[in-house]
Amino acid sequence: MTMEQQNKFFQELLQQNKVERPENQGVTLSDFQNTKPISFAYAPEPMDAEDWLMDTERNLKTVGCKDLEKVTYATHLLCGPAASWWDNIVAVYPAEKVFTWEEFKRKFRESNVPESIVDLKRREFENLEQKDKAILTYVREFSGLSRYAAEEVNTENKRKKRFMRGLNPQFKVQLRMLRATEFQELVDATITLEDDFKQLQEEKRKKARFEPKKFISNKPNTSLSFKPRYNNNNNNNNNKRNQGFQSANQIVCRNCGFRGHVSKDCRKPKVICFGCRKEGHMLKD
Repeated sequence: MTMEQQNKFFQELLQQNKVERPENQGVTLSDFQNTKPISFAYAPEPMDAEDWLMDTERNLKTVGCKDLEKVTYATHLLCGPAASWWDNIVAVYPAEKVFTWEEFKRKFRESNVPESIVDLKRREFENLEQKDKAILTYVREFSGLSRYAAEEVNTENKRKKRFMRGLNPQFKVQLRMLRATEFQELVDATITLEDDFKQLQEEKRKKARFEPKKFISNKPNTSLSFKPRYNNNNNNNNNKRNQGFQSANQIVCRNCGFRGHVSKDCRKPKVICFGCRKEGHMLKD
């Protein structure tokens, strides 16, 4: 049954109840159960509990329940932990206490949709990013968490901008060029881009598998000529020795007349002039 058919059915049921039931007769439990309400025990997510409350209230309005009947039939749907919770609530008050529908909704939300959890979920949505998640996973988390921050996604433009902000960079560039006018159009385009990106990556892997790998040898390249640093020291020492040798060759001994040493280092006998009796030259000099 489509949503339109379901709404039509409920409208017909409501009109039928108004015709067949006198004004002073309330809605029976059977009338309410014809809307096929869902029982409630526990909700893993706060918004699941909020959904149940809204769906139940919609069914109660459909059959025309009065305020007190709403509390009676809604609490009839509670089971397990939720039923125990409501019994504890009732036990605190006097037996003659009659709860209004607004009181029930407030206490139900305090227990199942606490503001502290809603704030945590809101911050989780504000920090939501795709990172290593698949697009469909990101979309699912975005849709679920956005319910806790309705003011950030209450228009198509806001919803698109927040969705784009959490996407990975490789998708943002392409999607900005698309200029999608609706959120669903943006989501569909992102899914298509992700599929194209996966195919491109797969083609690159296949190509790399069949391309020959370049061999890099660890053998040192002997063609490169270089001179060790110690050669420079040897060259310097050799140069110094050569310079010293050349300087020594320029010295002439005054005793023997040969080059390479001075007279005090001469190994030949001292030459004495018989004329002046001084060393270093002969009489003919």
